Amino acid sequence: MVGRPLGDLCADVVSRNLVASFPLHLSESPIEDCEIRLLAEDGDDVSVAANCTPRYDKHGRVVGMVLIGRPVGELRRAPHGY
Repeated sequence: MVGRPLGDLCADVVSRNLVASFPLHLSESPIEDCEIRLLAEDGDDVSVAANCTPRYDKHGRVVGMVLIGRPVGELRRAPHGY
C-alpha cells in the first residue's frame, strides 16, 4: 500500500471520487462510516465502511491519513448494540 494511491484499490468510479475527496474533508473533520467499494485480493469487490483521521506533522500540517475499514456485510450481521 505504501507508495500507491488509495484510489488504485477502489472498485468503482464513485469510490475513487469519494477517496479523492478525503484530504479535503479531513481538513474539517474525521471521516466516519463512509461506504466505499474496494478490490479484494481475489479480484472481487467488497463494500467497506471506512473511518479516516488525519496525521499531522510537528507544525500542524496534514501529512497523511489513517484509514480503517470494516466489511459492511460484517456490520449488517452484527447484533445491535455493538
